[in-house]
Amino acid sequence: GWASQLTSGEVWVQFNDGSQLVVQAGVSCITYTSPEGRITRYKENEKLPEHVKEKLHCLSTILGLLANPSARHLPTH
Repeated sequence: GWASQLTSGEVWVQFNDGSQLVVQAGVSCITYTSPEGRITRYKENEKLPEHVKEKLHCLSTILGLLANPSARHLPTH
């Protein structure tokens, strides 16, 4: 997939399965769009479905890459 940081500060990620995740720094709200186009907004204290948790885990890596552009090309082993 691919990620983009919008001018609003939001980070938008489109995954290879067609789903999307939008998060904004400082705002405890996640917007998830399923591959079928269904949009769900999760607030801070809501229990997240497992598939959304997995995508959030990917997001932490993506945020690190956006914060440190020189690390975008990870070394291959």
